[in-house]
Amino acid sequence: FIHDILRRSRSFSNVEKWKASEVRLFILYIGLPVLVEFLPEERIEDFALYNVILRLLHDYWDNDKKLGDSISSLLKIYIKNSSKNVISNVHRPKLLTISTHTHLHLPF
Repeated sequence: FIHDILRRSRSFSNVEKWKASEVRLFILYIGLPVLVEFLPEERIEDFALYNVILRLLHDYWDNDKKLGDSISSLLKIYIKNSSKNVISNVHRPKLLTISTHTHLHLPF
């Protein structure tokens, strides 16, 4: 939600110095509308799906089994799509890291 934005982010030229709050702001709120102008459609589709997953996780209530199952299903789709896109050279292999794989094992 917009009230989560506590401060203005630094520019992209300083992205390596961004704090966690700036990364969260970018991923959850402003990344998709900004990147849609610059990235190919395949990458935007993956980022949009990942954005939805992270928004759901960010707002997730642990007593909602149905939502947990939905998030788990979306994560599997995201990993599958990302794997295909690495093989077809849409994404770099670096995208599929151990942290991406561990998303599949989050307790819901």
